[in-house]
Amino acid sequence: MKNLSMKHHLVVLLAVLNLLVFQSCQSQTPKNPQHLGEGTGDFDLDQLTFKEDVNALFSKVNYIKLPHKDAFYDKVKKEEVIRDTLAFEYKVSKADRAKVNTYFLDKSLNHRMVFFFVDKKNQFKAFSFFASKKDGDFSKQIELIDKKYKKYKVNLKPDKRRDFADAKAYQWESPDKIISVTMSTKPADGEYTMGLTVVDKKTDFKKFPINQFIYGNSVCLDNTCKE
Repeated sequence: MKNLSMKHHLVVLLAVLNLLVFQSCQSQTPKNPQHLGEGTGDFDLDQLTFKEDVNALFSKVNYIKLPHKDAFYDKVKKEEVIRDTLAFEYKVSKADRAKVNTYFLDKSLNHRMVFFFVDKKNQFKAFSFFASKKDGDFSKQIELIDKKYKKYKVNLKPDKRRDFADAKAYQWESPDKIISVTMSTKPADGEYTMGLTVVDKKTDFKKFPINQFIYGNSVCLDNTCKE
């Protein structure tokens, strides 16, 4: 009986220690503010869950909201014909951009010009940004992403167009999101570039064709581009 009692106390002690370690780790990761903007603090894009209300996120800054349309030009009528609105893009206006401190996972991967995308029902679906720098490529930032999401890494097939452009692509697919990155391996006009897109894994991509909206990157959405 004493041995059973000791084992029980040991199990309880281990459980308590694990809980304390977990809480300590959580406390070391600051929670995001509820809004973007001056005085709200740094904002880690990696913490976004796609359950956020984008209107609330942008409520403290001036912003621009643009539609992405399914449209064509009618040569007879000589006008654009809109068949549907596929998505809306939010971005902080130029006047307020300096007030926003956004980064992805680590503050070394920061960018103030982030595009947030919602579907036509205003449901948050994706965000994307394009960064550039002169002091070397973004390999260290890729390593930071891979360190956290390594078990979700996707092996992508070689792409001749990407190779020709001296670029590398990376992708990770967790149960709740897809992270896609395209990084240049050689400088163009003295700068290295990186395009990053994160999209809600549950998205219906037939209704929300993310690759039509983003710049400097392309998300692999089916097995034709995976090994």
